[in-house]
Amino acid sequence: MMNLAEYEQDRKDRRRRYELRRLKSLGNCTWRGEHTGLVKCPSCGGGGVSIKVFSCDKHGRCTVARSADGIACCGTCNDYEVGT
Repeated sequence: MMNLAEYEQDRKDRRRRYELRRLKSLGNCTWRGEHTGLVKCPSCGGGGVSIKVFSCDKHGRCTVARSADGIACCGTCNDYEVGT
């Protein structure tokens, strides 16, 4: 049986997998540009996991599926538009 912390982490992981599948099925966002760098994942517990950062014509910078402090995330963005 899972404790509360394990349950919450499992819930976050399932949500993240769902968002990744959704984004892959939709295609690239019109606003997202080239890969510009990496930032440390704020929710990965300091395990050295990095998130790719892209240029974004709408928000300046963005990530695809994981939020990072002060950077827009396509997975939760209301301005997400499927590119051609």
